Amino acid sequence: MDATLVAMMVVVLLGSTVQSTVGFGSMLVGTVAGAQLLPPDQLVPLLLPIGLLQTAVVVGRTWRDVDVRLLGLRVLPAMGVGMAVAALGPGVAAPGMRPVLGVLVLALAAKELFRRGEARPLPWWGSSLVLVGAGVVQALLATGGPLVVWAIGRDPIPPARLRSTLNALWLVVNLVLGAALVRADRLNAETLLQSTALVPAALVGVPLGMWLHHRVDERSFRRALWIVLAVCGLPLILA
Repeated sequence: MDATLVAMMVVVLLGSTVQSTVGFGSMLVGTVAGAQLLPPDQLVPLLLPIGLLQTAVVVGRTWRDVDVRLLGLRVLPAMGVGMAVAALGPGVAAPGMRPVLGVLVLALAAKELFRRGEARPLPWWGSSLVLVGAGVVQALLATGGPLVVWAIGRDPIPPARLRSTLNALWLVVNLVLGAALVRADRLNAETLLQSTALVPAALVGVPLGMWLHHRVDERSFRRALWIVLAVCGLPLILA
């Protein structure tokens, strides 16, 4: 078996496990770690179908936990505005965007990890601005997860509901991105065939992540959420 394929399977397994545990991270892990193995312009078309499959499986098994009101009235509208704003631009991320995003994500994660006392939810206007920014980042880099998590992760949402709602969000968002890639002929029969080789790794990561999710209490889940956020920020800085 090709060494690059084996390495990508490990990357997909890790990303799928992380996202099935806390609700985000698969595309970020895949695009950052995968950039060491494949050209960046090949990664999103390769990984997006895997992300869609993984989120569909999680949502299919936990759909009762999805907070439809939070998703439909707060998160999706704000992110939709951000993605529309990004679509009006040239469609190419600035070279220095990843490190700036990484510093921001790391700072936000550190703030939550070293916070004394309970975190207060962001005011509606603050979370809306962050979610709009997440939409822009998602459209340009396919890595808007950290900003979404910081925007709503401080709310008193039970871990299972937060994890399921985030996966439902990525299912919707990635369907939109997938349609855009199909129109641009970046996602086609050839790329889908390449993606199928990574499906087994994703299907192993989903039950593993769900098993881990049910083995932690709420306090540990919140801490894990911010640790994953910090870990996601570091490779962005070094990108």
